[in-house]
Amino acid sequence: MDFDEILCRPNDDDKATNYYAICCEPIPVANELLELNGFVKVGEYYIIYAGQIIVGQKKFSREFYADGRGPDSFIKIDHLDLNYVHELQHFLRLIGLVDLANNFKINP
Repeated sequence: MDFDEILCRPNDDDKATNYYAICCEPIPVANELLELNGFVKVGEYYIIYAGQIIVGQKKFSREFYADGRGPDSFIKIDHLDLNYVHELQHFLRLIGLVDLANNFKINP
């Protein structure tokens, strides 16, 4: 099957259905994106306080940590390797920071 067949394949009723291939690349977590979303540089770390939870990342590293009290339990996560924004969003949701994850900005 070639690319044209994938993009325009007939249904059972012989009407063509268009399929679109969307290619995208994951967005790397960058210090600028952290700052854009409220993380503050403190020494060699970028941190954000969200309620009773602190989330941080060591500068020039992809290792994140979280510490504090979440909505249902205590949270203590060290050295979680996150490379891309979608991974960080999953992490933020996991520790109860759903609003921050859902509204994470990638453009100024």
